[in-house]
Amino acid sequence: MRDLDGDTRAHRACNAIRTAASIALCVSMGCGGGGQERSVVANEPTPTLPRPRFSATFSLPRTPTATPALAGGDSATPTPTPASLGGGTCTIPPTPPITLTPSVTPTPILPWEQQARLRIERVQAAPGSIVSVEVALVDVDEGVEIAGTQNDISLDGGQIALVEDTDGKPDCTVNAEIDKEATAFGFQPPGCAATGTCTGMRALVLSVSNVDPIPSGVRLYTCNIAVSAAAEIGATYALPCSLAMGASPAGEAIGVGCDDGAIEVVPVLTPGPTPEPDDGAG
Repeated sequence: MRDLDGDTRAHRACNAIRTAASIALCVSMGCGGGGQERSVVANEPTPTLPRPRFSATFSLPRTPTATPALAGGDSATPTPTPASLGGGTCTIPPTPPITLTPSVTPTPILPWEQQARLRIERVQAAPGSIVSVEVALVDVDEGVEIAGTQNDISLDGGQIALVEDTDGKPDCTVNAEIDKEATAFGFQPPGCAATGTCTGMRALVLSVSNVDPIPSGVRLYTCNIAVSAAAEIGATYALPCSLAMGASPAGEAIGVGCDDGAIEVVPVLTPGPTPEPDDGAG
């Protein structure tokens, strides 16, 4: 492995911080780009799911907007903090206050602005089974580098639902080959775990130390989804994708589209009898 000097390590660390911050800001404020954009409206009734297995929500803390007061009525201005990173420094600007509004409509990324796509797998599964669904980064434009991604997946909680892991989060696993150790998954909408009204999940694929671009065509992560025993044979349940975005190694936002996935319910396949080996006798 090539030994990096202090300034190079500092530069890579700064870029990793900016990449993570770019995606984190999108989580807080909402960014466009998915195959199906949705409006988030306050007080909109949330359907009650018959499967209260959803729990735990991944959320990022927001920067307090209060400004400390100084003598004489003046206000203090946040000062960027230099962070020492192995021989070099990078200045991280203060996070701007985030204003929440009662209704937020994400701005969709038009097809000609998309420089890559996320693709949710379309699979088949039998009633009462658990199926693994992959999400991949595909169709990355030449010369474009994507170091991190975000997307939401919605589910029909009546007949299909995300499996919950031992930590109370979606049972999803990042592809170890892309080396994005800070990847996280959480149920949506925020706060749904307490009421059992979760209708989907959010995936953040990123690293705070590795800003290497993710190759096109590579699997990002896999999630396990349970199919109800009452699911109708021949039915297809959509896995709509929304709020897809990407971030470059320098932390710049990249327009990313997203292809919806689906689960088709098929009969349980019963293996036939094993044929007897042919001993060659006539």
